[in-house]
Amino acid sequence: MAEQKGIDLSSVHGSGKGGRITRSDVEHTPAERPHRVKASPLARRLAMSSGVDLTALRGTGRGGTIRADDVRAATAGPASRTVESREPARPSSATAEPVHPARAAIATLMSRANRDIPHYYLSTTLDLAVAMAWLRERNASRPVAERLVPAALLLKSVALAARQVPELNGYWKDEAFVPSPGVRLGVAVSLRGGGLVAPALADADTMPLPELMAALKGLVSRARSGRLRASETADPTLTVTNLGDQGWRPSSG
Repeated sequence: MAEQKGIDLSSVHGSGKGGRITRSDVEHTPAERPHRVKASPLARRLAMSSGVDLTALRGTGRGGTIRADDVRAATAGPASRTVESREPARPSSATAEPVHPARAAIATLMSRANRDIPHYYLSTTLDLAVAMAWLRERNASRPVAERLVPAALLLKSVALAARQVPELNGYWKDEAFVPSPGVRLGVAVSLRGGGLVAPALADADTMPLPELMAALKGLVSRARSGRLRASETADPTLTVTNLGDQGWRPSSG
């Protein structure tokens, strides 16, 4: 009955035992209530970025769910129905601001990756109280130059996890996944003049923490001064992006 009336059951308050939705609940729910379009998270993101109206699409997934391929097909066809942009029109005399070449290249590659590569996102919350207590205790007896920062612990943790899950430790080449015998941990480094590079720490899983900390400092320094070694820019098997107070995000390389 809910399907016939176009009602999204997730929006209906159940009056039955344990919150169960009854026939009466459906009968008393207005049929004109707008229902949520069934679409995958990736399809919603693609539709938002390309301006496609999901209500105009017919889903090919289970139960009529709109998939990413349905959105791509709509953007490729001449009869695609788009929603109007809410961004205010710019004056015709406005000129585009110059963009640093590195930032332009990054934007191009990221746009291509999000368009052509299937994405899914996982997140979790970690309690670092014990780790931070250990870090403070260790650093208290060390010179400032030899102290560890939380980044070193997180990089080490990611490297050890990559070793335990070899299916995520490698890189893509010629449309095939190439597993790596060692962990080459890429670390995203923002450049002062604009842009981003992700040089790699070789054997980060077997490197002692003090050595990893020193290697990280050297890597960041060389990246920002344009003195990276060729071996540090090739084939990272996993890349970590430091989002500061927003958390850390390891991503498959």
